[in-house]
Amino acid sequence: MKQLVAQLQNVLWHRHMTMDELVEVLQVWVKEYHAKVTTTTTEELELGAITVHGMCDLHIEQDSCELELGLITHPDTVSVLFDTKTTKSFVFEFVQVLQHELIHASQYEKRDWEESGIESCGYYDHPDEIDAHAHDIALELHHAHLPLTILKKASTIKKEDSMTLWAYYQEFPWTHPVIQALLKKVVKYYKSNQCCLLYTSPSPRD
Repeated sequence: MKQLVAQLQNVLWHRHMTMDELVEVLQVWVKEYHAKVTTTTTEELELGAITVHGMCDLHIEQDSCELELGLITHPDTVSVLFDTKTTKSFVFEFVQVLQHELIHASQYEKRDWEESGIESCGYYDHPDEIDAHAHDIALELHHAHLPLTILKKASTIKKEDSMTLWAYYQEFPWTHPVIQALLKKVVKYYKSNQCCLLYTSPSPRD
């Protein structure tokens, strides 16, 4: 995947791309993962900004699931300029979201394409989400070049260090079982080859 990430960075770097052009490039890139790239808009984003959301839609009757990666921009955004900063941040987020949804697909497959059957109080405390978000956090820590020791003071973590971990601390206190389960999985992913993103890939044209 690292090689593919480097290729994607080089394709985007220093280009003005319309959303149609971007979707065409990304759709080829995610073909092997059987994912679909879509677009949507929101006025909550600044003009020219872009972000990514994902979905793993389970099809029980077909023993499969469909991955969707949605590109979100402002309604008036015609094209996105992929300077060095935007290229690095977008590629990181896009592949992070892809891996998050691939983890969900793997969870479904291990359960023979069934829902978990676990009732939880909310989104963040579901075991499937704890697992996938732990991977997100491990990637973010690597991306920010932060050591695992920061987890000893995780309650003081900043938004820019790990958006995902910061979000969990808005939901649960440090001593909550959800946080403790989450951090254990973060350590597992951080230390393993399963945390295989592009955070180590070179910057485009560096």
